[in-house]
Amino acid sequence: MKVSPVFKKLSNISFLFMASLLAGNISCSGHKVHPSAQENADLCADYLSQQLLEQAEARCKIAIEFSPRFAQPYNLLGILERMRGHNDRAIEFFKQAITYNDDFAEAHNNLGAEFFDKRLYREAADCFKTALEIDPAYIDARRNMATTAFYLGEYKKASDEFLKCVELDPNNCDCRMGLGTVSLSENDYDQARGHFTKLTQICPNSDQAWYNLGYVELKTDRCQQAVTAFMNALALNKSQLEARNSLVAAYNCVAMSNEAVKKLVEEINNNPGYPDAHFRLGLVLEEQKQFDQALAEFITTIKLDNTHALAHYHAAKVYDQLLRKDETIDFCKQFVSLIKSGEYTSEKSWCVQRVKALEFE
Repeated sequence: MKVSPVFKKLSNISFLFMASLLAGNISCSGHKVHPSAQENADLCADYLSQQLLEQAEARCKIAIEFSPRFAQPYNLLGILERMRGHNDRAIEFFKQAITYNDDFAEAHNNLGAEFFDKRLYREAADCFKTALEIDPAYIDARRNMATTAFYLGEYKKASDEFLKCVELDPNNCDCRMGLGTVSLSENDYDQARGHFTKLTQICPNSDQAWYNLGYVELKTDRCQQAVTAFMNALALNKSQLEARNSLVAAYNCVAMSNEAVKKLVEEINNNPGYPDAHFRLGLVLEEQKQFDQALAEFITTIKLDNTHALAHYHAAKVYDQLLRKDETIDFCKQFVSLIKSGEYTSEKSWCVQRVKALEFE
């Protein structure tokens, strides 16, 4: 039975809707903040970062006793109640913080997060907009604004805001994920591929980035590239069921075009933990000069059995084809260290000579 991959939309991605716990020195409008109020608010924030909620609550309340109109401890109490799951109480505290300081961007953002959780997207968007009017460089609020626009079906606005977010912070994984998500929602697979490929380069440890890239590759019949992406997702998160199911679909897609590959794919599907099947599939792909895909199979073989000498050798050969000097040297040395005297003499000779040549360059 063919398994259809399911694209992970924004609700399944770890978008953060809560501002940093350390909200900064926010003074209450027209009122001087008592030094002890600031000191206790800072301690409250520190306790919150450690999830010591009772101690945090006590410190925030002390801060309010020193300066009853000081906005920061009310915002922190809102975060505290959010952490407890008391969302209505959190909303009241965020509103109270805004009452005492209407220019408190974090409080507006956090109030928007509560409305977003309640699926009150218009209200959430208004809060994020206000936060950005106060502080246009506020990355969390801009990301949240973009995500909310996506849920409202305003894809152009979402894309614009995600792009601004990336310009402000080029290494922001969530905003790059958002750009790819919007492109997919508009069925622009080429653009989505570009965004997700860039995402895997910037955030290589994101299993979701690799999964979404695999989804795009499979949707556009780039079957072997999809296999590679889904395998990378599973290597990072073995419990990701969607990636496992989608990998089966990707292998089935590959098998449609080659009888030899088809038999090996069936073998892998029947016994996914068997390294030799991955190795033999790698050999077939190497022979077809599908080097990136062949390398993925050799690396999978090594992950399943790190003593598989020939997998190291063929990985070195492929790395050499890809002009990746350091990896060629490393895998050749590992191959030589794994074999016994008299074994694989021609392969050993190639590796020894190739390492000498590369190290001489």
